[in-house]
Amino acid sequence: MKKKIKLSIFLVLSFLLFLVAFSGCGNSLTEQQVESYKQLSETCFSNLQQGNYQEVYTTFSDKLKKTLSQQQLQQAWLQTIQPLGAYQQQDTISVDTQGSLVVVTSSHIYEKQSLEMRLSYNKKEQLEGIYFTYQENSGEVQQTTLPQGVVEEEITITADEKYPLSGTLTMPQETSSSIPVVVLIQGSGQSDRDETIYSNKPFRDIAWGLAQQGIASLRYDKRYYTYAEEAQKIADSITVQQEITDDALAALELVQNDARFSKVFLLGHSQGGMLMPYLAAQNGKLAGAISMAGSLRSLWEIMYDQNIQLAELTKNTLSEQQKTTLFQQLLQLESDVQTLKNLKQNQDIKQKTLLGLPVSYWISLEETEGKQYISQLQIPLLILQGEKDFQVYADIDYPLWQETLEQYPNATFHLYPNLNHLMMPSKGGTIADTSEYAQPDTVDSQVITDIAQFIHSNS
Repeated sequence: MKKKIKLSIFLVLSFLLFLVAFSGCGNSLTEQQVESYKQLSETCFSNLQQGNYQEVYTTFSDKLKKTLSQQQLQQAWLQTIQPLGAYQQQDTISVDTQGSLVVVTSSHIYEKQSLEMRLSYNKKEQLEGIYFTYQENSGEVQQTTLPQGVVEEEITITADEKYPLSGTLTMPQETSSSIPVVVLIQGSGQSDRDETIYSNKPFRDIAWGLAQQGIASLRYDKRYYTYAEEAQKIADSITVQQEITDDALAALELVQNDARFSKVFLLGHSQGGMLMPYLAAQNGKLAGAISMAGSLRSLWEIMYDQNIQLAELTKNTLSEQQKTTLFQQLLQLESDVQTLKNLKQNQDIKQKTLLGLPVSYWISLEETEGKQYISQLQIPLLILQGEKDFQVYADIDYPLWQETLEQYPNATFHLYPNLNHLMMPSKGGTIADTSEYAQPDTVDSQVITDIAQFIHSNS
C-alpha cells in the first residue's frame, strides 16, 4: 500500500512549478482515446527523465507557456527528482476526465520514494497542467501514533461556506481548566494540515510537542489543497486572502469562541510568518504571535534573492544553450522585479503574471505586507529563525526583524544554529539542493520548548 505525501511548495518553488491538475469523473473516453493519452503521458515522462525539456515544452498550451518557461520546467524537474534516487519502473497509470480536460495520473517507482505525475490535457492534446506528488514505497510507510497523554479531534474551519476545511485540534488529555491554544498557519503552496514535505511533518511535530507541555493547537488543510480544482478556475485572479488569510482569520475566531481555551496565539511559518503582523492586526484579540522562518521583506524580494542564488549555484552545470535560456530568464526576472517595485504606480500592467504569479496576487500581497502592520501591534512577539535556512535568510531577514522591533516593548528572538527552514537539523542543503527535506527528521525540541515557554509566560 502506498501513502501519498504532498510536497509543500515553499517560496522558491512557487516561481518554478506547479500548476493544478485535476481528478474526478466527467465525459467518457473510448478505449482508443485512453490508450492515446497514456502514450502521451509516458512520452512526457520519458522526455523529462532523459532531459528533453524542449520536447515537453512543445506540448504546452499557450496558457501554460505563459506560466511555466522551459528553463523553469527544467529547474523544477531536477529539484523534484533529486532526492528520489535511481529510477526503477512505472507502477500504475490511469486516465480520467474533468470537464473538458483529460487527466492522466501515473506512478513511478524510484530507489527511495515513488513519484506521482498528473498531466491535464485539452482537446488539442496540449498540456494545460502538470503536477507532482511524492509517495512512500511499499513497506516504507512510517508508523506514527499520538504520544501518551495527547488527544486529537477533527474540526471544521469555515471562512466561506463553499470551502469548509478540515482541521485537527490537538490537546493534552488531562486538563483541569481552560488552556492556551495556538493556531498554526502554513507557508506558500498547497499544503496539508501537517505541512507535510516528503515524510516530514513540521506542524504535527509542533502540535504534539506543545500538547505534551499543556498547550492546545489547531492546524488545518489549506483551501487549495482541499479544493485544488478551484485554484485552476481562478488562476488568473487569485489573491492571498483567498489562498491563506481568510481561512486563517476564521480559524482564529473559531478557537476564540471556544470556552476550553483561555488565550489564543498565532504561529505562522514561512509565508505564514510573513503574514503574521497582518493577521494579528486584523484579529486584534491575540495574546501573542510567533513568526517561524518568516520575513518582513516583500515576497518578490525573497524570490529574487532565491532565484539569483539558484542561478549562481547551477550556472556551471548548464550547456551553452541552457546558459542562454538562463540569461533570458534572468532578464525577465529583473524586468518583473522592476515592475513589482512600483506596482502601485503601474496602472497599465500588460503582463498577467509577474514572477510566475498573477498580478492580482501581488496586489493583494502589498495590502498584507507585515511592515505595514507591525507598528500597530502591542502584543508579545516571538521571532524564530534557523541559521542554515536557505530560503529565508539568517543574515538578512532575521536582522530586519531585530532592527524593526528594536524599540518594541515585548519581542523575543531566537536564532538556532544548524537548523534549516523546517526547523530541523541541516544536512548542508542549498537552494539548488533541497534533498535534505527528503530525509526523515523532526522539529528541534528546543524550538518547541521555546514556543511553549513564550505561550505559558504570556497566558
